[in-house]
Amino acid sequence: MLAKHVLLASLQNGLEAEEKAISIYTTHLKSALFWTEIDKKGAAFIKESLSRLASDSERHKTIIESLITEIRKDSRNAF
Repeated sequence: MLAKHVLLASLQNGLEAEEKAISIYTTHLKSALFWTEIDKKGAAFIKESLSRLASDSERHKTIIESLITEIRKDSRNAF
């Protein structure tokens, strides 16, 4: 079992990691310099991959935020 505060701290770390990842993915998607040395086919593949990663991270962020909210409301002190 995990103490409530330990679980919340771990989820908060995960939330921060997702937020950083989203920032990195979207920065690269918007960076013209990043794309200058990449051929069109490769760029299209990378853009699709980064877009998917950003989208997945947004979804993960929402899930983690929901978990944090529910665990904070829960009266239990261990999970």
